[in-house]
Amino acid sequence: MLVSVVLQLQPDRPLRNPAGLGRAAHACFLGLVSRFDPALAQSLHRSEITPFALSILADPMSTRRGRLKNPPNSVWLRLTSLDERLSALLQKLEPKRIDTLRLLHAKCKVVSIISDSKTYTWARKSTFSEISNNGLVRARKGESYTGFRFLSLTSFSMAKSRLSMPLPWPRLVFQSLVRRWNAFSRITWRIDWPEFDRGVSIAEHRLQTCRLDLGRFSELGFVGECWYVIDRDVSIGLRHAIHALAEFAFFSGVGKKTTMGMGFVLPLTSGPLEAVFHGQG
Repeated sequence: MLVSVVLQLQPDRPLRNPAGLGRAAHACFLGLVSRFDPALAQSLHRSEITPFALSILADPMSTRRGRLKNPPNSVWLRLTSLDERLSALLQKLEPKRIDTLRLLHAKCKVVSIISDSKTYTWARKSTFSEISNNGLVRARKGESYTGFRFLSLTSFSMAKSRLSMPLPWPRLVFQSLVRRWNAFSRITWRIDWPEFDRGVSIAEHRLQTCRLDLGRFSELGFVGECWYVIDRDVSIGLRHAIHALAEFAFFSGVGKKTTMGMGFVLPLTSGPLEAVFHGQG
């Protein structure tokens, strides 16, 4: 089971720069899991490929009925899981069982835990099989576009290098997703990367480069929207994988340090809004 839940927190003091609280939120999350399942918390801490992601949201959450009221100084902590055991734990969480959490120097009261996918945009449950089936439907329809809205700083580690890549190059995005999917799903993807490189490209983007202060260090990355186009000659198998992985990104995040608030994305499926250039002269 893939799960996304949102915790509404009320800190006892203002928290500056919520987007930069990734390291503190990571420690807060592991501490929360340790209360209910210490062995699982240790396993998560040691994992090379982590089965969770988190995002810190300072603004009111979007709902399918409008905007959610945001009391002063509220912080919204979104937690996602790719692991059955962790997903089961997250689904059983209740505010009264947790009461408070420590986030940096603030003591945060857990006001509510949102898991209703019919009401709240960022809360959802799914399965690898369901997402795979959705991807196959889109592939058989011949849909040629998929995209992402990168809502928090996103960047990619470079192989055998200390440098990062602050651009959503197609292979970097989908290699990140394949790695996480194959680590936790019984359905595995075997991507023909030469075919991928020939058949998938950026169709349109509206991106901004920025830097995120995470306390002891900072990260360079990007935010914004990026659309990808799939060539009509791409095989149905690869098209299937691309659409499924794009939907999976809602739970897994994209790129590096997704357990510290980076790589938070919203998959887009309606097609890019192509800008029209009106030349002069």
